[in-house]
Amino acid sequence: MLENPEPLEPFSDLPSIVVDGLQVPVGAEDELRCHDALRNGRALLALAERAWFFIKGPDAADFLQRICSQDCKGLEAGKGAPACLLTSKGRIQAYFWIFRLDESSFIVETERAQLDAIFEILERYHFTEAIEWDLPADQALFGMAGPDAPQLFQEQPVTESVREEAGGFLVRTDELQVPLLRFFGSRDDAEALAKKLATDVTVLAGHRDYEALRIDAGFPRLKVDSDEKTMPPEIGLEAACNPEKGCYIGQEVIARLATYGHLNRKLERLVLESDECPSPGTLVYDDGMKAGRLTSSYLSPVDQRVCALAMLPVMLIEEGGELRVGAADGVLARFR
Repeated sequence: MLENPEPLEPFSDLPSIVVDGLQVPVGAEDELRCHDALRNGRALLALAERAWFFIKGPDAADFLQRICSQDCKGLEAGKGAPACLLTSKGRIQAYFWIFRLDESSFIVETERAQLDAIFEILERYHFTEAIEWDLPADQALFGMAGPDAPQLFQEQPVTESVREEAGGFLVRTDELQVPLLRFFGSRDDAEALAKKLATDVTVLAGHRDYEALRIDAGFPRLKVDSDEKTMPPEIGLEAACNPEKGCYIGQEVIARLATYGHLNRKLERLVLESDECPSPGTLVYDDGMKAGRLTSSYLSPVDQRVCALAMLPVMLIEEGGELRVGAADGVLARFR
């Protein structure tokens, strides 16, 4: 397995925080500047809590097609898509991005904390298929995010794409409502590119800023905004389940949800009239009754109010209105 990553040189002087047992850069001291750059300009983004690995072999596409929720066989070379590994009941076991390099090679990108679960599932369903997965020990990953981030490259990357760049691979996805580019490569190649880009991009963001960006986008973090019973549509991961794809583990449940739409709960964005972030799992109340739980939050540097995600009943979300957090007469919360 991978060792705790040392920050790439451009991020080495940033304060750090422990995330899933890893020491990762939290972001520059000027939080407001990071917040603004990611939404209106561009910033380099330390993503040391993420990792990548290869899946290769003549049977790679067929194998992935059988076990995951995305149409891997239909994925064109140079393209990527989100995907899940599900239980037979449609519950999420892992979430990742998968990018196709050629007919028999893929790159998977995910959180380091999910690697063990993904490899265990790959081993469980691998029988005689001619495939192998390779987690390079010498690897690094960092990001470039914001509306102006694609302009860092003469050939601007399009969304959901992968290409070779600077000795490694450059990908782009837009799930956080702004362009999010990532570079996968050896530590030396990543450090060389990061140092080069840092001459044009002076804003250095980290885990704190990524979390704020994903919360604003309503995008989940597995095991934080989900539990062992969560299904993809409950946390906005419908795009990870290709509706035109045939049989895969959990497909029957996902197809039934798409057809009949019987969701009971869903992840939703809230804004709290408070400058203190509640603990994950804090209860949310509606008319004095327990209605759900808060999952993620951050204190906005713009207006000093808490922005949050909460798992709530679908009927309550459709009705709208005001909620309370922490107690029946607790902090006032509104839907965003």
